[in-house]
Amino acid sequence: MALAITYSINDQSQFEKLNERYFESFNESFEGRITNVVNEYNVHTCLISIELSNSTTEQYDIRETTDDYYAVIKGNRAELIEHVIYQHDRTGESENLIRPDDYFIFDGQKDSAYLYRDNELIQNWKPMINDFQLVTIRNKHRIEK
Repeated sequence: MALAITYSINDQSQFEKLNERYFESFNESFEGRITNVVNEYNVHTCLISIELSNSTTEQYDIRETTDDYYAVIKGNRAELIEHVIYQHDRTGESENLIRPDDYFIFDGQKDSAYLYRDNELIQNWKPMINDFQLVTIRNKHRIEK
C-alpha cells in the first residue's frame, strides 16, 4: 500500500512539474469563437477548435517534438486539448460546459483561460496539459502538421 501511495505522489509531482515547465515557456495569448468541441469523456478531455479574432502568434505547433502540449495555432485557427468541465443537464447527466459558439480567451501572461457565453463570463480556470496517452484525441486535430 505504501508503495502505491509513493508512486501516486511521485506521479502527481512529475505532472505538476511538466505543467509548470510548459506554461512557463508558453506565453502566447489568443481569443476567439469556439467552432467545434470533440469530447472524449473516457479520458475527461476535449479538443476545442477556435476561430481566432486575436492572437500574439500566427504559428505555434510543437506536435513533431513532443506529445505534451496545450495548443496548436495556425493563421486564424487554434485547437486546444483541454480538460472537460462537467456540468449536469436537467436529467442529471453530465456534459461538457464548453460548447460551440462560446467565446474563449487564453491569457499567456497569467496562464488563465476564460469562457464567455452571451458576453458573460461563465467559467475561468488555470489550464493544464494532460498526462494521458491521448492518441485518439490527438488524431482528431483538423490543423495539419
